[in-house]
Amino acid sequence: RDRQEEAEAKKVAKAVRTRDKGLCRFPGCRSQGRGQHHIIYRSHCGPETPVNKVTICVSHHRWVHGGLVTVNGNANLKAGRSQLKWALTRLGREAGIKV
Repeated sequence: RDRQEEAEAKKVAKAVRTRDKGLCRFPGCRSQGRGQHHIIYRSHCGPETPVNKVTICVSHHRWVHGGLVTVNGNANLKAGRSQLKWALTRLGREAGIKV
């Protein structure tokens, strides 16, 4: 990334932290979010926008990247409610994870 892209990414990250109040957005989790997840991965041309990023704790980020759960949808809130859709994969069901 060049300087301009990096500056924009920092602005987006700050906006996402503010929107999510620094907390993990996984259903039922109120842990401090330590990172942000791109709903559509950057490697798949996902945009660097708040709609495409969600604050997530380390454990749930591992679940997503480990293929146990998926997340889709618009990360922005609508009337204070999540528009995200979290789903278990077959691996997640076999591991006994609940969403």
